[in-house]
Amino acid sequence: MGILPTPEEAEIFRNYDGAVEDLQGSAEAFLYWLVRVPDYHLHVEIMLLAMASPIQSASLIKSFAELETCCQAVISSESFKQFLHLALRVGNFLNTGKANGAAAAIKLDGLSKVAETVSNEPKVSLLHYMVEEAQAHGQYSLHFLEEFQVLQTASRLKLDELQSELNGLLAKHDEMKMRLSSASVDMKALAAGSIQATDEHFLNLKSSRDRLLSKVSQIADYFLEETKQFKIEDCFASIHAFTKQIQSVLKVRSGIHSL
Repeated sequence: MGILPTPEEAEIFRNYDGAVEDLQGSAEAFLYWLVRVPDYHLHVEIMLLAMASPIQSASLIKSFAELETCCQAVISSESFKQFLHLALRVGNFLNTGKANGAAAAIKLDGLSKVAETVSNEPKVSLLHYMVEEAQAHGQYSLHFLEEFQVLQTASRLKLDELQSELNGLLAKHDEMKMRLSSASVDMKALAAGSIQATDEHFLNLKSSRDRLLSKVSQIADYFLEETKQFKIEDCFASIHAFTKQIQSVLKVRSGIHSL
């Protein structure tokens, strides 16, 4: 809003009693008439908000939708579910007789442990065995590697930051509406269309956010994580790292078979 006159400058133009023609240039003449428009500052702010909100909303909706798509990819992947079941069966077998030998599900931190669990053979981990076992059950057993390629980009999106940006936009919008409530009748009439348009943009935005939060909650339940402490970007980063480890194993196995 730096293009608008400061309160001191506005007061100078309001108190100016000379001829408009004597002002220096069209800019000063414009300001002379501008400060005489009732609620001009609020009017300009509402116009700018109406212009910016579609762009800001579209950007956030795109980010929310991208995260939601990734959540759905994880939840609906049958091949990933089968691979986790394999990891669970193997893990419970290895931990037979121990307190964690009857686990009901694989948690996120368990993914990294699969690659860290080594066998008696040099450079061979539990993950190598699982990949070999999965491949023996068909060509689609590791299909989730293709399905989860979208996670790399999504893991860079910070949900907390997106929500903070959304809350900032909503707070600014609410403040504008509160200021408008005490403005003149003419000002309210002029701003009605702009306010309605921004209301619709933010309604769609909140709806997109709420759909994502519902999916995030499902993902947290999927991995038996506490929803309040759960970070979806950390989840995607962990899964992406896990898929990279599997791909490394596949390269090693491909090299062995080509010998």
